[in-house]
Amino acid sequence: MSTPSRPLIVRIRNFIGDVVLLIPALQRLQRAGYALHLVGKPWAASLLEAYDWPVTRYPKGFSQRRATLKQV
Repeated sequence: MSTPSRPLIVRIRNFIGDVVLLIPALQRLQRAGYALHLVGKPWAASLLEAYDWPVTRYPKGFSQRRATLKQV
């Protein structure tokens, strides 16, 4: 397993099934050396808590989204 060195922001989908199906792809990206940071619905953090990926809540308004992505 390589050390993550390339940052990658991933906007995860709005539906639980989509997020669950995304997990294998996220694991492959992490193994390929990407430092993942996920952005999505508030429930996504608890769904993915078994993994060491940071999850940031994706706000509703455009200006709030832009500010959130700048912080990430």
